Amino acid sequence: MNKFERGNKKDGKHYWLTPDNLMDDLNNKHHFDFDACPYPLPDDFDGLTCDWGLSTYVNPPFGSILHEGKKKGPTAWARKSIAEMKKGKKVVMVYPLPKWVLMLIDSGAKDI
Repeated sequence: MNKFERGNKKDGKHYWLTPDNLMDDLNNKHHFDFDACPYPLPDDFDGLTCDWGLSTYVNPPFGSILHEGKKKGPTAWARKSIAEMKKGKKVVMVYPLPKWVLMLIDSGAKDI
């Protein structure tokens, strides 16, 4: 079992918190007024169904979650991000890429 399968040491869930220095740099550039996936998560908060701010930061769960009785993963967060952008809002979403994707990008691979 790898470290991702085990989850976070504190609660076993699958997420990584954004390092403070990176968050500060992003916030200075984008002036966030909303965090779609805050930590710790407030009771009854649902970033997938609520309206987002004009400039939203999204660091979604890396694995699937149970949401409204259905299993949802990164694609649900991408769809929500696109829907909010179509409303004219700015969305900055971070998500780790698998090593093999990074290797392809680094080698010059192109989307065709």
